[in-house]
Amino acid sequence: MPLILTEEQTMLKAAADGFLNEKAPIAHLRKLRDSRDADGVSRELWRAFGEMGFAGVVIPEAHGGSGLGAVEAGVVA
Repeated sequence: MPLILTEEQTMLKAAADGFLNEKAPIAHLRKLRDSRDADGVSRELWRAFGEMGFAGVVIPEAHGGSGLGAVEAGVVA
């Protein structure tokens, strides 16, 4: 069954794609993997991810999130 995105979901997808292409190209992720950092994540990347609002996609607006749903979370993922 095909998933047909709304205009807003398509815009969210474009924003997430653009963000990841700019901030987390595969070379960056490989460097992170190869560094064997104890955290295993880039704190700078996660901070920027949060600032873009991606980390709060399914969090209700009353709690500082976007209040979106599972489809939008999947689009970002």
